[in-house]
Amino acid sequence: EDPAAWWASAELCARAGQALEAVGQFDRAVDYYTRLLTAERATAPIAALERLANCKVRLAGQLMAGDRAKAKRLLDEAQGTLEHLLALGPTAERWSLLGGLHKRRFQLSQADSAARAAALREMTQAYGQAYELAQAGSNDDLIYPLGNQVAAEIVLSWSTRNGKRTGKAVRERLGRLQEAARAAAGRHTDTFSLVATAEHLLLEALARRTLDSATVEAILDRLDEALSRGATRKEVNSIRTQLAFFRCAAETELPQERSAQILEQLNALEAALPE
Repeated sequence: EDPAAWWASAELCARAGQALEAVGQFDRAVDYYTRLLTAERATAPIAALERLANCKVRLAGQLMAGDRAKAKRLLDEAQGTLEHLLALGPTAERWSLLGGLHKRRFQLSQADSAARAAALREMTQAYGQAYELAQAGSNDDLIYPLGNQVAAEIVLSWSTRNGKRTGKAVRERLGRLQEAARAAAGRHTDTFSLVATAEHLLLEALARRTLDSATVEAILDRLDEALSRGATRKEVNSIRTQLAFFRCAAETELPQERSAQILEQLNALEAALPE
């Protein structure tokens, strides 16, 4: 059979895209995931469309420092795909992917305070929807959307006009996140569950608008334990993504004297992560 015909198969394109995504080749993964959209026989799983949107978001993240116009176009395309999928049926995964997209929009809008605020509100709303849907599952399912919802709310609370309004909500959600992280770590010893306890420490500190060396050491101790159990590239990159988000937020949303101290400690955290 002609090999060219193989790549006209939606199912094979989806598998190729998944393999390329797993090794971080998001540009090539996007190419293969896009091919399945026009396949006459729609044999690919619907999850491939979610992965296509996710790869576009992650590729946009790689391009933000250079080709910002392309990064914005990729985010717009991914948002269209996710909104169509949500119209078909809302799931925690789809809302979480949309939340991650707005996290990238925030980082892409460094020079526009109104756009940053809008992206944070959309990020909060999307991850909040994901959390609500995830409550029907296990505590493990709650950690990712809840942690990211809290992250967005913390950054929103850094502005004076939002501080009082969001403070109580942030404290309540941090408590829920701590409970979920402890429950997950008690049931499992996988990297994700253990990283969740480290991330909770980071969020607690940033909610107080401070990050000292003692807290960083405590976070690193927990990360070391988690990563020693065999973190994947994806898990390490997830941590880097969160640190990059908070670095961007500290630079744009906090006074310089406050941001300098937080940035120094965030950089120390990143420097301690494995390559």
